[in-house]
Amino acid sequence: MSFYSLIGKPIEIEGKEVILLPDKVGGELSDSEIMDMLELAPEDISTGTPAFYLSERELGRVKQEYPGIPVYGLWHTLHVSGLLTGARFIGILERSDTGIYVHCQEDPDATGWSVVHSGTLDSRMLIEHPDVPFDEVLELSPDLLSLKLPSQQAMLVEERRALRKQRENRIMVIGAISAALIIAVAGVTDLFLKMRYDQQVKKVATAQQLNSQLLSEVQSLMGNRLSKWPNNTDQIERIARLMIIDPSVSTRPSQRFDDDIELYASWSYLAALKGVHWAYRGIAQDGNINLVVPLREEDQ
Repeated sequence: MSFYSLIGKPIEIEGKEVILLPDKVGGELSDSEIMDMLELAPEDISTGTPAFYLSERELGRVKQEYPGIPVYGLWHTLHVSGLLTGARFIGILERSDTGIYVHCQEDPDATGWSVVHSGTLDSRMLIEHPDVPFDEVLELSPDLLSLKLPSQQAMLVEERRALRKQRENRIMVIGAISAALIIAVAGVTDLFLKMRYDQQVKKVATAQQLNSQLLSEVQSLMGNRLSKWPNNTDQIERIARLMIIDPSVSTRPSQRFDDDIELYASWSYLAALKGVHWAYRGIAQDGNINLVVPLREEDQ
């Protein structure tokens, strides 16, 4: 089975059921072709590759005959597969003397070949190049396993419109979802910031309240502070002298230096030290310290 017989029929490429239709490569479009041709791929100036076109009428017929099966341009697919190289004229023959071909040229600025235009073979003649011998045409019969599909299948005008509408709707949905997410995030962020703000306000209010209390307490302390520090060194020294004489001396509880201080001595200790109680009196009567000593019988 020749490769030409597979054109226009379902075949499997890259594990996918597809249909290849003859497409037009480069060249000027006639008035009738302008109305009928759909562009499969635009011209690529960087690689010198012309545009690829496919008849909308033929595409519609095949899609109606084989609904749901993707359609691709024949020469476009062979070009993507890297098979249009090695000769100036490459043909796919229907019979030994008829078929289709593409005119290629070797690119002097790069390694490889570039496609110039497509044409028709009839009765061993290249219709667009009648002066070229038929023997210069390299017959191409590729293995289907060596073929690669273009990134975009052929689509009718209404299919392109539906796809564009679908993409627009998808963009609108994505935009709406994005806007909703932005609003939600903004709302959560605003709530979080408000909570943080309220917390900071409470902290500031608490700090101000504590500051006010501290100022009030400082003012209270300033009002109650002593204008003159007490100095009871003399009284303490006299009491220490008495305790040296009589270590058993005791005091009445809850006494203050501002009042008369009473010290109590043991008479048994004083009786053993004659005349010491007079020393007591002499020490005790100095200032506001009163010595309370039990009287002896001769003093009563």
